[in-house]
Amino acid sequence: MRKRGIIALLALSLLSTQALALTLTDARQQGASAKLRAAIWRRSNRIMKRWHW
Repeated sequence: MRKRGIIALLALSLLSTQALALTLTDARQQGASAKLRAAIWRRSNRIMKRWHW
C-alpha cells in the first residue's frame, strides 16, 4: 500500500515537471528550464534513493 502511494506521488511530480518544462520552452528561458529540470531530477533521484529497499 505504501509503495503504491509513493509511485503515485512520483508520477504526479513527474507530470508537474513535464508541465513546467512545457511552460518554460520559451527560447529565452531555455537555459533556466534546463537548470530547473536538472535540479528537480537530482531531487527526485535523492527521494528515490531514500525510498529504495
